[in-house]
Amino acid sequence: LHSLQHEVIEWVNKPRAPLPCVMEIREHSEAVYAVAVSPDGKWMASGSGDTTVKVVEIATGRVKCTLTGHSGDVNSVAWSPDGK
Repeated sequence: LHSLQHEVIEWVNKPRAPLPCVMEIREHSEAVYAVAVSPDGKWMASGSGDTTVKVVEIATGRVKCTLTGHSGDVNSVAWSPDGK
């Protein structure tokens, strides 16, 4: 009976949309303050308190490049609508 109740609860609480994906960003040496996914869904940019932006290929989790030269925390990142 407990198993059946558990299954019913899971079904009732089933999300209507796909569950969010989770990617841990370990390449930054400080906290991540901003994340943006490219319009094509292939790339993610993350801004951090380490004053860098990392561009990561979502499929592999590999850092494509690190953008440096910011004078402080990077609090926002964005992609242009055409992804460039």
